[in-house]
Amino acid sequence: MKNKKIIQLSILFIFLLIFIKTVYAGVNYPIPNEIQLKPGEEGRFLFIVTSTGTFVQNCAIYPDSKVPFVVEFDETSFTMPQGEKEKLLRGTVSTTKETEIGKYTETFSVTCTPQSEEGEGSTISTTIRNIPVNVDVVGERTHVNLVVDEQKEKPIQVPTYFYFILIAVIIAIIIYIIYSKKNK
Repeated sequence: MKNKKIIQLSILFIFLLIFIKTVYAGVNYPIPNEIQLKPGEEGRFLFIVTSTGTFVQNCAIYPDSKVPFVVEFDETSFTMPQGEKEKLLRGTVSTTKETEIGKYTETFSVTCTPQSEEGEGSTISTTIRNIPVNVDVVGERTHVNLVVDEQKEKPIQVPTYFYFILIAVIIAIIIYIIYSKKNK
């Protein structure tokens, strides 16, 4: 009897996870994970800002400027229209001839605020901080950086709720196995 109840609750939990609309805003970490450059070179990177697409959002990028070279973004502010769930953004890392060899991490923040009409009330901004751009300044390169071509498609993303569903299914299977062994 307990087995049946646990299985029913597990199935109910899985269905709730599937049909609940999750609200999120986030940033996928920059690609490539590490840009390898010689002093005086520049490299490109990309990242994706994700949203629920429920509201029109005004977003801005704020670099922390902690490194001895320049990290620039193709767009420092942008609007995500309602219904748009992803925005692909690009940036450039430019080292100088004087940049010392070593590993550096520049971080930046992305702040998104739902666009509101006048007199509509307050809004809540989402800020994602400390997004890293890792740069390895070397004397000689050991690999080629990923070339971010404007024509290439963005990387495949797995929706967040997929992981919740996968975890719920695994838990349900484990519970089923444990209770079926106890009843034998």
